[in-house]
Amino acid sequence: QFKLLNDPNFSSQNPPKDFYLGSPVFWDSILKIKAAEMSKEQKTPLLIIQGERDYQVQSKIEIPLWKEQLKERDNVDYRLYPKLNHFFTEGDGELSKPDEYNSPANIPEYVINDIATWVQGRAK
Repeated sequence: QFKLLNDPNFSSQNPPKDFYLGSPVFWDSILKIKAAEMSKEQKTPLLIIQGERDYQVQSKIEIPLWKEQLKERDNVDYRLYPKLNHFFTEGDGELSKPDEYNSPANIPEYVINDIATWVQGRAK
């Protein structure tokens, strides 16, 4: 299914009949975002947070890419959370599994505190 998104003929207005990834308009908008390029040009401080158990956006792959893209910036901070998945909820094991998303959970207070502390540290 994801290969369809990279097909130059992919059209959100006329998606393939076997497209099961949800709204094609959503995916079309996501594909147009160039987050690293936009972030390079920003002057404001940037906090990148990542759950290390996230199987969808894997920190071992993505964080080095972000660091490489943003190496010229001196106002970027990274926070990795070993127990958190893509939803920033805790779990066990190396990588999360989709079934975890069916269990009610909250973002841990320590993540909220880290974000608040980071923001307050930049507001001075």
